[in-house]
Amino acid sequence: MTQTKDIADLTAKTKFKLKAAAEQNIDNIMSCYLKSPETLLYDPCPGQYVGWDTIKTIFLDYHKKWPAMQGEMQHLHVGASGDLGHTFSIQVWKFKKPDGVVEEIVHRVTEIWRRVDGDWKCIHEHASTPMDLLGDMRTASNKP
Repeated sequence: MTQTKDIADLTAKTKFKLKAAAEQNIDNIMSCYLKSPETLLYDPCPGQYVGWDTIKTIFLDYHKKWPAMQGEMQHLHVGASGDLGHTFSIQVWKFKKPDGVVEEIVHRVTEIWRRVDGDWKCIHEHASTPMDLLGDMRTASNKP
């Protein structure tokens, strides 16, 4: 396979995963992850979640709390070499809470992908939500 095709495939897979999350389609979200007890997800809620089953549980809980979501991907960067690939994006999520208030959260998402039987599967994801620890908004922007 060519690197150009791999990058196109990873780009499509990353966009598919974002769309599945916005639609709250757990089966489509989880189809993007390697079904392994070693698959790892860091910090979307925050925390460390190890294993496909654990990741599925946290996403089910996440979507129960936030019943209406819209996501936008910015600054997507994709790379691949052999059967490994990586993606980085900034994702702006808007959540409508049960009381009607809309919250906006910015995630910086880095994913490591492995090609398994011809399909790209996420094996490691770090989705951080920047905090403004210094009080001057340097770390809370959606700029790379």
